[in-house]
Amino acid sequence: MQTNDEIRMRGTVIKVPGSTPGLILVNGQQKTFLLENVWLSPVAPMANMTVEVSTDASGSIAAMTVVDASSWPGKSLNNSAAWPRRMAKRRRARPRREC
Repeated sequence: MQTNDEIRMRGTVIKVPGSTPGLILVNGQQKTFLLENVWLSPVAPMANMTVEVSTDASGSIAAMTVVDASSWPGKSLNNSAAWPRRMAKRRRARPRREC
């Protein structure tokens, strides 16, 4: 549940925390995070993972959870890498017209 002082936004994990804090990109800014008391998902964070970030009034990360790709509009972007290959196949399949 979101409180009045809490702000939620989407971010991308850049670096997974280990011996040093992790990095996340949120609204064009890099922020550091630790797993303890912040990471709320049952799966471990991975680089390039899209997450929902909650910050407190001071802008510090209060909580992070994984965004399920099937629940947000960007899910079709997963197939965008295959688009150029599909278009190339279509072009090759067309018969050439003689001039």
